[in-house]
Amino acid sequence: MKTLLVLGATPFQIPIVKKAKQLGHFVITMDNVPDNPAHLHADESANVSITDPEAVLAFARQRAVDGIITGGSEIGVAALGHVCDEMGLAGISHEQALKLTHKDRFRAFQKEQGLPHPDFLVFGGWDEFQPASVSLTGKFVLKPVDRSGSKGVFILDLVAGQDLEGHREDFEEALAQSLVGRVILEGFLTGREHGGDGFLRDGELVSFFITNKALTPAPYYVPTGHTIPSVLPVPTRDAVQAALENALHLAGFRNGPFNFDVMVDSGDNVTIIEIGPRFGGNGIPQIIAQGAGFDEIVANIIYALSGSVPDIRAKEHDAVSPTGSRILGCEKSGTLVNLAPIESVKRKFESGLIDLAYDFRIGDRVERFTQGNYRIGHIIATAPDLAGLDRLLDEIAEEIDVRVE
Repeated sequence: MKTLLVLGATPFQIPIVKKAKQLGHFVITMDNVPDNPAHLHADESANVSITDPEAVLAFARQRAVDGIITGGSEIGVAALGHVCDEMGLAGISHEQALKLTHKDRFRAFQKEQGLPHPDFLVFGGWDEFQPASVSLTGKFVLKPVDRSGSKGVFILDLVAGQDLEGHREDFEEALAQSLVGRVILEGFLTGREHGGDGFLRDGELVSFFITNKALTPAPYYVPTGHTIPSVLPVPTRDAVQAALENALHLAGFRNGPFNFDVMVDSGDNVTIIEIGPRFGGNGIPQIIAQGAGFDEIVANIIYALSGSVPDIRAKEHDAVSPTGSRILGCEKSGTLVNLAPIESVKRKFESGLIDLAYDFRIGDRVERFTQGNYRIGHIIATAPDLAGLDRLLDEIAEEIDVRVE
């Protein structure tokens, strides 16, 4: 039996804990929120902030862990890299983690390497932002450099010479969300946004799937679900894959999972928005496991504990069974007053419903779905074709009937 340290204990980390225990390992979950649900499934939990690399390292050394892993969120990746460096464990290096997960460093990396990227500026306070932005005109994205899940993200329409005071609240909120006290202002990219996950073994892709990504309307753009296989034509899929393989090669990343978001414009030009050296949230690992036969969570656990990625491959694009996720949220904050019982929903949709999970119970306080951690639960389903899958996800969501007062 080996000991695996899981960074984070939110719903996104529950599948890691369950899979690792099924494989016979001792699992420790770590974060500074004792009530987070993944702790309930672990053998042991640690009340340590995963944003503190030295504290994480001290615990990992004290418990002599055999491997360390995270997924579904960027917040623990830097600490993971630090532990891997200092303890010689399998995984990303600290330098690679910072380069890929800190948005300002990733944009600088893209610029240095001549990769497509939006124009950007980085600020540490309002006194820097105001004079630098007063001459800008156009649509921009403002976000903390070191958060994921749409936290602290704002769309700004700027006009040169316009008083910026109306954007001060948004700026201060974005800055407050940053753990390192920096925000980035980027030119707004136009086109169609796509996400997905991939997995590398010695620099070669053994799994790569672009998802059909659904988002909430502006101004939040929070993912509400993913489906596979991608509807993009082959040349576009190839262009997205080539762009990501090139960027990862230049960053020196050769083994393990990665989550990505890209923008594809009307001319099929690809710009990488983000690459996270961990598997995605919002059900992406589950739909790839179900629809393409590649369990990236299991593959990552094996890699973290052994140093080797198992020699398995996902199905080819044309062999994928249409599978998708739907993230449950609500349009207003308040008290959750209705959720259909899980077992009754499963009985009604047993032929296509793969998984249904709720993060809250009736009577709990819930927040308007403006960022990823405000989700209420998820649906994973499969169907003979993508059109039928979308209908099925709609029908299941209607049956669940989320209501808030």
